[in-house]
Amino acid sequence: MNIFNILKKEILHTVKYPKTMVLMLLLPIVMMLILGYGLSGSFDTSKVFKDIKVIYSDEENSQLSAELIKFVKASGKLDISFVRTSKEQEGIDGVKDTKYSSYIKFEKDSGTIEIYKNERYADQANLVEAIAGSFIQRYNAAYQIAKVNPQILEKSDTGSSPVEVVSLGDKKKRRALDFYAVTMLTMIIMYTSVSSLWSIKSERTRKTADRIACTPVKGYEILIGKIIGLFSVTFFQFIVVVLFSKYVLKTYWGSHIWAVLVLMAVETIFAISFGVVFAYGTKDEGFLVNLLNLIIPFMVLLGGGFVPTDNFGSIMSALSNLSPLKWINQAIFQVIYTGSFSYMQSAILINLSLAGAFIIITSFALRKEAVK
Repeated sequence: MNIFNILKKEILHTVKYPKTMVLMLLLPIVMMLILGYGLSGSFDTSKVFKDIKVIYSDEENSQLSAELIKFVKASGKLDISFVRTSKEQEGIDGVKDTKYSSYIKFEKDSGTIEIYKNERYADQANLVEAIAGSFIQRYNAAYQIAKVNPQILEKSDTGSSPVEVVSLGDKKKRRALDFYAVTMLTMIIMYTSVSSLWSIKSERTRKTADRIACTPVKGYEILIGKIIGLFSVTFFQFIVVVLFSKYVLKTYWGSHIWAVLVLMAVETIFAISFGVVFAYGTKDEGFLVNLLNLIIPFMVLLGGGFVPTDNFGSIMSALSNLSPLKWINQAIFQVIYTGSFSYMQSAILINLSLAGAFIIITSFALRKEAVK
């Protein structure tokens, strides 16, 4: 009951300031429009998907590699060139040195393939991964069918285009507006950390923290109530922005929008816990807010919020892995444009682990305050 009362108070307190809520709704939309239309020329995907170079190794020269290349060329729509190597390390080094977008290693015995990707050519590498994934599923299915009834395969159309399976058709190319619809929203969610900081500090300013301390309410109940309250408000805000961008601005959110919302919800939990732990760092509120306002844009930059991470050099690409926002953005784009959930688990694990660590630190800080 105490948690519910604090949650209710947090929501009512936020609703008291409608200007702030409207600002949090309008700001990402305005940023989407400014950057989306202002930088539309830099997102010409016709250049991105030209001259894609892939290196592969297949020691036993199995039929698997030959069938994949045949599968790709049968479409007649993809500008992908394959280079064969007999050395695995040569393939890996070729990807590291950005000579190739991907390295594919074929495993004859298991009937699987391993793919090494260069994040500098993320869009190209993701396309190759999606096509390879589609192919291997069909190849394995055909193999199982052939064991039972080989005549069925002779009647099937083996040269069908893999492009139909991948969410990268003409209507689904990533425009600047589509890109910034995601990154500006994830950026604004990060600023929830400032709201959570002010929520804690305002209790002290209004002296309500002292009155709450005199009640039977536990510290963890205050913390949980505030986190859920702030989460509820932020969740409502980004749902409105997503719906507006989807149906009014006609931005593309893919066919798994539930996964996108889950990732944004996870980011919201991280952002709130990040701000809460800062609130107990020092009593200088101005310093804390200024520090957050320096850290957040840097996290957004490393997270590929302003320019795609595949435009970074090798050093910046390595540094970008330190930003939890990079994992969220990358997972969202993977879900939207390839239908892949490969990055989703890592993004959730990293952000929730950090959020959990921040909440534990805050709990200890609250316990020390209670003792004083």
